[in-house]
Amino acid sequence: QSEYVADFLQRRPFISGFDGSAGTVVVGDKRAYLWTDGRYSLQASMQLSKDFWDVTITGPGVAPFHEDLATKFSKDARIGVDANCLSISMAEQLDKSLNDKGIQLVKMTDNLVDQIWEDRPSAPCQPVRIQPMKYAGQSHIEKLKNLRDALESEGGDAIVLSALDEIAWLLNMRGKDVDYNPVFISHALVSKDDAYLFMDSEMSEQVMAHLSEAGVEVKSYASFFDTLRSQCRGKTVLSDFGKTNSATQEVIQSVEGTVKKITSPVEMPKAIKNEVELKGQRDAHIRDGVALCKFLRWLENTVAQGNEIDEVQASEKLESLRREYPEFVSPSFATIAGSAENGAIIHYHPRPGACSKIKNDAMFLCDSGAQYVDGTTDVTRTIHFGTPSEHERRCFTRVLQGHIALSNAYFPEGITGRFPLSHF
Repeated sequence: QSEYVADFLQRRPFISGFDGSAGTVVVGDKRAYLWTDGRYSLQASMQLSKDFWDVTITGPGVAPFHEDLATKFSKDARIGVDANCLSISMAEQLDKSLNDKGIQLVKMTDNLVDQIWEDRPSAPCQPVRIQPMKYAGQSHIEKLKNLRDALESEGGDAIVLSALDEIAWLLNMRGKDVDYNPVFISHALVSKDDAYLFMDSEMSEQVMAHLSEAGVEVKSYASFFDTLRSQCRGKTVLSDFGKTNSATQEVIQSVEGTVKKITSPVEMPKAIKNEVELKGQRDAHIRDGVALCKFLRWLENTVAQGNEIDEVQASEKLESLRREYPEFVSPSFATIAGSAENGAIIHYHPRPGACSKIKNDAMFLCDSGAQYVDGTTDVTRTIHFGTPSEHERRCFTRVLQGHIALSNAYFPEGITGRFPLSHF
């Protein structure tokens, strides 16, 4: 249930060849279908053949995936899904939309892609580390207490957490199982008296003591469902239906448990940064800004001297400057370094041997960021090393005017930030 997933879970790119960070694939007996948002319309057209693929760009005026899917198949069709890869909310929406058209949603126990993925990477088992108080600003013991207070106020016996960022924040731990994200593959189950962390990551004695101090018992990732069966029988279990998979719900219901829909009580406390976290974010951006200024100076001088530099080399140079700081952990996403027309490809990723040279007669876009121990950055800059055309000036100015207008806008009360990007 994350935008970024570990390599061994990259089933969509394997089966389709489309590697955008958002999208849903359905493979039929005659055609295959992809739903993705407007950021990836160009990328999808480049990576998928029209001979076999039908691509739908979601957004205003377009039926949502669960409704549109029902129009692709005839009555009495059976559409299989891996319940481990489908949120409870999406499973419910799909079930209703398909049933209304006489189509059956079949929840499968095995993922069919895994059966044909011969060189599938193994699951990661990277070491985890403690996020110390000097960066967290609040102990994991206090966070667990607050979570149990929310559990009691919601009338639940336990709560399931499956969002990796929420588990990492709650327990003041960080990992590196997923590229660009300091998280570890896991589930968590917290009741009034017990707390379980399901993961296979490598743990030091310090990490084990850190968890033991908070009364957290570590179990293997594979034991998650068995523990749900033993601990949740006849219990009311809280769950964020948008972040918990449908298989979890089915297991709890199989032992006469009730799954109660809530918004994760971890989401808001995690979003509202304390003073220590705010300072960390400021420090990270100052540090990152220095690295970016050094990079832009180096790049400008390199191009001005007539030296050839391509997009990959530029990306590698920027990362090397960030790595000079001991607080650096990793990039926060794959650097988008696009020269000329490549800058117009949303989420463009240059590859060695298949990228452009950076020239002084074209615009250059650099969208990059870093994970530091105390904060995360994401910065975009568009520059020109020569004399931009009037059209380029006008486009650049219009984007600037849009940013200024947005920064001065007053949002209606009740706007939560949960709207998809395609709505704007």
